[in-house]
Amino acid sequence: MQERFRLLADEALRTQGEAFSKANVERLEATLTPLKEHVGILKKNCAKSIKKLSKTVRV
Repeated sequence: MQERFRLLADEALRTQGEAFSKANVERLEATLTPLKEHVGILKKNCAKSIKKLSKTVRV
């Protein structure tokens, strides 16, 4: 009886752990994807600003 309980508990924990991990990955992706896009936009804007500034400083 104890062995059966242990097996059932192990299976339940494994299943819940997998579901929890999947949910965490989905939440992280939902958070990080927009952040990644915003960082990319910021990087482009910084590069443009640096280019403009370098042209101004040279003149």
